Amino acid sequence: MGKVDLIGRERERSLLIDVLNSLGEKNGRNVIIHGEAGIGKSTLIEFLEDEAERRGLAVFKGECTEQELAEPYSPLEEALAPLTDEVLFTLEEFSHFSEIFLISNVGLLIANVSTSDEEGIDEDILSSMLTAVQDFVKDSFGGIGDDGEASKGGLGKLEYKDTKILIEHGELVYIAAVTSGEEHPDMRKDLRKQVSQIEEMYFDILADWDGDLDKLSGTLPMLHSLGGRKYRVTRNLDDVDLEIERLKVQTRIHELIMEASRENGLLLILDDIHWADESTMMALPFLARNILNDRILFCMSYRPEEIEGEGKSLGQILESMAQEIGYLEIGLENLDEESLEGLVRHQLGGGDAPEELLVKLKEETGGNPFFTIEVVRALVAEGTLVEEEDLWVMKRSPKDTIPTSVVELVSRRLEAIDVDSLRLIESGAVLGRRFEEPVLRSGFSFTEEYASSLIHHLVEVNILDRIGAQELRFQHAKIQEVIYSGMSDRWKRMLHRQAGEIIEDNNRDDIEPVLFKLAYHFGRTKEYEKGIDYSISAGYKATNNFAPREAIQFFDRAVALIEEGQVEEKRSPEILEQLGDLQELDGDYTNAFDSYEKVLTIIDEPSTVSELKMKIGRTFQNQGSYDQAVKYYGEAIEVAESIGENLLKARINGYLGKIHLRKGDYDSALALQTEYLKESKLSGEKREIGQAYMGLGVVYVQLRDNQMAVDSWKEALKCFEEAGFDQGIAYVNDNLGVGHFWLGKYEEALEYYGKSNEIMSKLGNVKGMSSVLNNMGVLYNDLGQHEKCLDYFRRSLQLKRKIGDKVGIANIYNNIAEAYFLMGEFGKSLNNHELNLEMMEKADDTWGIAQALSNMAEVELELDMISKAKEHSQRSFELAEKHSFTDILAYDYMLMGTLASLEGDYPTADRYFAESLNFAREIEEDKRIAMAHRSMARSYIRRGENQEALDHYSMALKVLEKAQMESLTKIIRNEMQSIIDKS
Repeated sequence: MGKVDLIGRERERSLLIDVLNSLGEKNGRNVIIHGEAGIGKSTLIEFLEDEAERRGLAVFKGECTEQELAEPYSPLEEALAPLTDEVLFTLEEFSHFSEIFLISNVGLLIANVSTSDEEGIDEDILSSMLTAVQDFVKDSFGGIGDDGEASKGGLGKLEYKDTKILIEHGELVYIAAVTSGEEHPDMRKDLRKQVSQIEEMYFDILADWDGDLDKLSGTLPMLHSLGGRKYRVTRNLDDVDLEIERLKVQTRIHELIMEASRENGLLLILDDIHWADESTMMALPFLARNILNDRILFCMSYRPEEIEGEGKSLGQILESMAQEIGYLEIGLENLDEESLEGLVRHQLGGGDAPEELLVKLKEETGGNPFFTIEVVRALVAEGTLVEEEDLWVMKRSPKDTIPTSVVELVSRRLEAIDVDSLRLIESGAVLGRRFEEPVLRSGFSFTEEYASSLIHHLVEVNILDRIGAQELRFQHAKIQEVIYSGMSDRWKRMLHRQAGEIIEDNNRDDIEPVLFKLAYHFGRTKEYEKGIDYSISAGYKATNNFAPREAIQFFDRAVALIEEGQVEEKRSPEILEQLGDLQELDGDYTNAFDSYEKVLTIIDEPSTVSELKMKIGRTFQNQGSYDQAVKYYGEAIEVAESIGENLLKARINGYLGKIHLRKGDYDSALALQTEYLKESKLSGEKREIGQAYMGLGVVYVQLRDNQMAVDSWKEALKCFEEAGFDQGIAYVNDNLGVGHFWLGKYEEALEYYGKSNEIMSKLGNVKGMSSVLNNMGVLYNDLGQHEKCLDYFRRSLQLKRKIGDKVGIANIYNNIAEAYFLMGEFGKSLNNHELNLEMMEKADDTWGIAQALSNMAEVELELDMISKAKEHSQRSFELAEKHSFTDILAYDYMLMGTLASLEGDYPTADRYFAESLNFAREIEEDKRIAMAHRSMARSYIRRGENQEALDHYSMALKVLEKAQMESLTKIIRNEMQSIIDKS
């Protein structure tokens, strides 16, 4: 029996070889291979790996499995692990105990452990601290009695100078532990447990302790164990921009593979992406887009049957990638008769199979390679297909011996396996497609020699493959799936519990690396306490790594276990609120509302009720349901006022202000933002005060008071700097750049833009950087420094492309087109407007499409492309009128007036120009007002009425000079001078 090789697939092999040959320094490629289970995707990928290695490319491969659906970036972690010793995508903070003291009830130090790299607390501080602790114990726990023994008390906390100390007091000893970082609730629980264990083990010695430290030396390892524990700091999701945080991780991934590709190129493979976690799926377009300028081949594979159905996002992601980026798609079909015959011959070591077998194989397997191979193996193993005198013959008719399904086939193969081997592979199926051999062995009392013989046999009969010194894998995912699905629910629960306990026992010193696995296994048992604990911890771990969809899966599992086990769980409100926060962050507002409402049925604490109603209001606001939002905000304010929660009330006023701003009620928005600022100042929270000033500045912009907007943003900047809120500092500097630009203070604007860009760069905020560079381009364009502005636009465009911001890319094309328009290079301007239209259509942005058509018509008029200008202005007008795009209507009426003027229909032209001015004045848009006057001036020139033309030019000039639009001002002056010269 031969090794599984690639039989047939000549076309597919040729395509892959062509792709490899086409790779160049700046010619990366994307390939997607798809087909049903067992069709040969993995075998084709192995061929690609071999060909890539033969050409000297580095090969990195990650495999997605059903067991790792909720592990953020799991396949990418696996693929890129050889590139760095660092943990790739962990963005968490942990608290721990920096100093731990075990002290007797009479104040004698028994043991001390320091976990800090720095020197521990010096003797003077230690002495003072212990004295303070003893005084605290006396005051809090009843003091020391006449017999010299301290009475037992509860846990306390002491803050001494800059040191925070948690204390757990037992009957004979107490532990004082200095915390590093934020206090975590589990710290208290672990201290209590440690005191209890020490007193249980050493009670007789402690009861009559003579001060001999050697008698209690065994306590030191216990303290070391406690000191080695890490406590996760839960991330605050307020002000989190999920897109930006995901982009940071995606950029890190790209940088790693880009660097690794520099020498000889690189092949990155992600196999079975239909089982990829959501974070990995969302990284696919970013990687596919950004490897195109490097010598990188990115290959993915999936099963089409696994990406269809509700809640599955991969299909949409692949469709978007096909439209935006493009990739070579290789769809694998069943083998034809010739290839099927070749595959069977290969399995039989080069011998010909009986014709009757081939006919039946084609009929039953349909040409599926995996099914075919497994049938041949089963027939040989059972003695139904045998070799006699160099000929392969069937001992029984194929009609009676060939299974009709993969499930039946695998089940029959398993029946031929001994009981111990079957127990092994059932445990392996629970562990997943891949698993570590020591973990598998730990579940059995077999001798090492016997276990090795069983595993060796399973490899020989093609159930398992050995893929490393200590790692095994089911030869095909379908084998593992069939074994797992064939077990009873009770047996699965038992094996999951066993797997969880083994993994837990093997990683007692640090469970963080296996936390997701523990949550997966215990979450499928009736060990409700562990299942709930690990699911909650895994949920917070995923949250801290900005993987909300994975976190939601873990918290959902915790909620399901609480309900299934009818567990009295004090953390239920906390879990449900966290679920709501994550769903809101991910834009799933309906489920967020449901989660928050469930919490309200459990708790009645006024402060929490008020905050939850505020969050519910926010979910409605984000959906544009403003009346519902106002209703819940009103209820939240009522509760907040009743308990004097002024800061919470202030925040709600801030949200209400944004609603009124959105509705155009600027006076109410101003009043509410002012109230928000007033209450925030009373709290003294600098970050909150800064947010209030930011919102106030936005209101002043709508009130067209740019100076007040700038003044507000300057105050916000001071607050953010005092609070050390870098993200806020970056954004407010960008706002200040825009504000000073509006005020015509270009030097100050550039200074603020520069500061914003520098901070955005340090934060890794690519989206923010692209916005700032675009704003700088707009400024230089207005100054008439067109080459400089084009440089900034192109740099911004490069970043927009990197992150796949379609609307952002379209807007940059529009800005580039405008720069070329002002330079008089109308052909280049039109080309960029066409690119703008193309991107807006891809993004399905109706306003952007209407604007692009309008802008194209304007340029086409300059190029005397009258029929095109008429067509595009009419299409734009129809969209703008249908959707009430007032700003675009102002331009479209201007264009239609120009077209009517060119045709000599001046009454119609004047009517259109009047409409254009009315709309432009309604939205108070200076540029559109000026351009309407300019178009009217040109119309009067055609009529020979130069004085009327000069009057409208003068009105345009007045508007532009007031708005300090230097480039357009220069154009108007030149056109006016031309009329004067001719006169």
